[in-house]
Amino acid sequence: MIFSALGFSKWFVPSIFIIGVASVVFTIVVYQAKKIETLLVDNSILSEQVDRNEVLVENLYTKIAQQSMLNGELDERMKESEAKREELSNKFREHKLNQLAEAKPQWIERIINNGTSEVFRDIESITTP
Repeated sequence: MIFSALGFSKWFVPSIFIIGVASVVFTIVVYQAKKIETLLVDNSILSEQVDRNEVLVENLYTKIAQQSMLNGELDERMKESEAKREELSNKFREHKLNQLAEAKPQWIERIINNGTSEVFRDIESITTP
């Protein structure tokens, strides 16, 4: 009515409405396309990071297995060392060193000095590169 009086056809208002809706739909589609592109790039970056993390996790599991094996070896050595220490401790208990030291002090002193120098030589040979 008003539009007819102004010289607009009856299809003018619906066509403006349709153009407006189409513009809104087009804007949403363009925005969504950009968002999808951004998400695809982010997905690619995250996929690469996941691959790197998987490799790191595999390396960590390998190192854990190696560490476990080394811990087992160290535990065995420690048990051997404890057995040797216990054996030596029992020997010293059997010999009653106090009585020997009082009876033959030079003999005990010579044995202890020789043993000490042997231990120092062993330590020196182990620590020398």
